[in-house]
Amino acid sequence: MAATEINTINLSRNYAMFFPTLVAVDATDGASINQEYIKDEKLLIIVENAHASTAKTVTVKAGNGPMAAAADLEFSLNAGQKRLLNVESGMYDNDGEILIFGSDANIKVAAVQLP
Repeated sequence: MAATEINTINLSRNYAMFFPTLVAVDATDGASINQEYIKDEKLLIIVENAHASTAKTVTVKAGNGPMAAAADLEFSLNAGQKRLLNVESGMYDNDGEILIFGSDANIKVAAVQLP
């Protein structure tokens, strides 16, 4: 199976947007956010652990370019917990995509482009 594609939602100034729908990562191939139309460092990534009772791990893969991060960004989410994330695109760019993996499909992701 392929990575789940996360569509970026644009947030407009002076507008009360509804909270975006979070999409489950593929249990094996994770999720990808295409960086083609993203304004650098203006991307808000929302990550949720939808499991009712077990903590899960989230990994944002280090990039493969010249500005790549030294290591993957990894963090835990308790059951039902959500976190906000903003990464430097060059450090986590993998051939034009940000790649996010979870312990399993209980990890859900959304991406919001800030104005």
